[in-house]
Amino acid sequence: MECRSNAPWPSGHPDRLITSNSCDNQYDEDTVAGYSYPSKPATGNPVEIYRCSGTANGTHWVSTNSTCESLGTNEKSLGWMLTK
Repeated sequence: MECRSNAPWPSGHPDRLITSNSCDNQYDEDTVAGYSYPSKPATGNPVEIYRCSGTANGTHWVSTNSTCESLGTNEKSLGWMLTK
């Protein structure tokens, strides 16, 4: 699920985040961002996905890297996706 912050943000650019199940506190549901498996699938080529938070500006993004490309903090696992 994609969620948008309901707190006022500078420059009119609200923070968005991707999460599983329901939006965090002070965030409202925006749209369904896609689907993931809650546990690692037994077949296919599964990759774990993570919700990351930027250290400098507090923004969020999704990564397949548990260290968030060294650009921020891993907040939680969002589940698993299948790749080719």
